[in-house]
Amino acid sequence: FFDLTIGMLLYKKKGRQLADQGGYGYVYRPQGCCMLCDLKKMESIGFMDEHTFLYCEEIILAERLRKENYRCACCSESSVVHNHSKTVNSTIKQKEILKIKEESFKYYLREYRNYGMLMCQIASWFDTWKWKLLG
Repeated sequence: FFDLTIGMLLYKKKGRQLADQGGYGYVYRPQGCCMLCDLKKMESIGFMDEHTFLYCEEIILAERLRKENYRCACCSESSVVHNHSKTVNSTIKQKEILKIKEESFKYYLREYRNYGMLMCQIASWFDTWKWKLLG
């Protein structure tokens, strides 16, 4: 619960550190802007969860992979240029984006973390606050 509330503020500083293991390192979740997937592993976990749109797909994928004892690796010798949400922000109003994020996040909390209604609401409030203030 701490990780999904106050811990979110620490993630920007510490959450993306990668212990290089010779050109790659293991991470909790893949980055959706650019990822390669093993088709057999994806099939074994039922592919992507279709209950989310635009947000939380990566953390849901990470949970599904972790449940089957798979790990996500990040190539530390490559780089990707990603224009964060440029298309989304130009086509969807900010209020609707926040609503989509909130719905996806609450779905993740309920279905993959077994959070009750109160914990979902508190974590969702922190997440929305984080997006509004920190981007």
